Parts: sequence; structure tokens; C-alpha cells
Amino acid sequence: MRLYLVRHGQAAGDTPDPKLSSRGCTEVETIADFFLQAELSVDKIIHSGRQRAQQTAEILAHAIASPEAICQKDGLNPNDPPIGIAKICNQCEQDLMLVGHLPFMGRLASLLLLNREDDDFFLMNTATVLCLEKYEGRWLLAWMIGPNL
Repeated sequence: MRLYLVRHGQAAGDTPDPKLSSRGCTEVETIADFFLQAELSVDKIIHSGRQRAQQTAEILAHAIASPEAICQKDGLNPNDPPIGIAKICNQCEQDLMLVGHLPFMGRLASLLLLNREDDDFFLMNTATVLCLEKYEGRWLLAWMIGPNL
């Protein structure tokens, strides 16, 4: 099972719930092209419900999943505790993508990989993807990519 942790693309402004900027759309489209060329797919894409995360999920779904695979879930916002989502990840049997924000994504990755919630262990610039694989009941870092690569 693979788990893809995605930070949304660059936001347009500092409003409480901004959309993606044009640069943010380009960043996410670059990642979507990578997924398409690598023939990756996921069974489900879950986003936080904030506009920039939802737009990121929708762009990525065009390359790797059906639009019906996208859903919103509480617990993925920047300052939410990662333990609830970590439990869902640990129980999931299918490839899953989570689209959210910092510092949450960094804390979730640290919790799954290291069993601690450090929020600065992974440098996740906008539109960065961490791919984790479950192996013998534990999570391992498979790869990490950003739009500049």
C-alpha cells in the first residue's frame, strides 16, 4: 500500500481560504504530469476542504484517479493533530492520497515514520509529495518530489 502526502500548490494571497495562484496551478500540473508519465494511480484522494487543497486534489485526480475518488475530510487542516488521520492511514488497504497543509503534513509524516510529531522534519515546499509505503506493518519513505524536480 502506498500513501501519498501532498502539500497544496502555492496560494493566491493571504486571505483565510485562498485559491491556488497561477503559479500554484502550474506547480500542481507539473506533479500531475509526473504521475501520469509514471503511470501512478490512487484509489482515493482526500483533501482538507480548503480551496487550495481541493483544487490541488482536482488537478491531480485528472492524472491519477477518477473525480469520484475525491472527498473532503475533517482533520487535515494546518494545526489539526495528526493522530486521527494516522489511524485512518494505518487501517487503509488501498493506495491513498492526502492533500493538505503545513505544519499538519510534516507532523503526520513524522508520526507515521518516526512515531513523533515533529513539524519540521520534512521540508515540504508547495506542491511537494512524500510517498510512503507500508512494509511489514510499518511505514517507510519511498520517495519525495517537488515541482522543481
